[in-house]
Amino acid sequence: MTDKDLRRDVLEALDAAQASRGQQIGVAVGEGIVTLSGHVASYSEKAAIERAVLQVKGVRALAGQVAVCPEGMARSQDETLAARVATTLERDLGIDAGSVAIKVEGGAVTLQGSVTCPTLKSTLGRAVGALHGFAA
Repeated sequence: MTDKDLRRDVLEALDAAQASRGQQIGVAVGEGIVTLSGHVASYSEKAAIERAVLQVKGVRALAGQVAVCPEGMARSQDETLAARVATTLERDLGIDAGSVAIKVEGGAVTLQGSVTCPTLKSTLGRAVGALHGFAA
């Protein structure tokens, strides 16, 4: 089974269990190891998500990075920044969400992918820098 197939099966298991309904859960798979990320509103939801994943045939191990964040609590700074970057790319610059991957960790933004023209790369840098208040 390929990692792509396994990821699809994990997503289907989460949907079937309704374990991640309304939650922001990311699923990554590498060599049969499933990594979950995001947050849920309770420990019982986190446990349900983990149980659903571990029951999927082909899952060798689970690396859970799901945080419990009760309803009403503010999103983390990284999540807020990631949402702002995504909005800026899509709405302000007209860049397709699938062409540039956005990673935010500890306030550092990393963009990976390809753009159609060289000047767009510098425009991206300036736009993301402006979100932090930096000139790029």
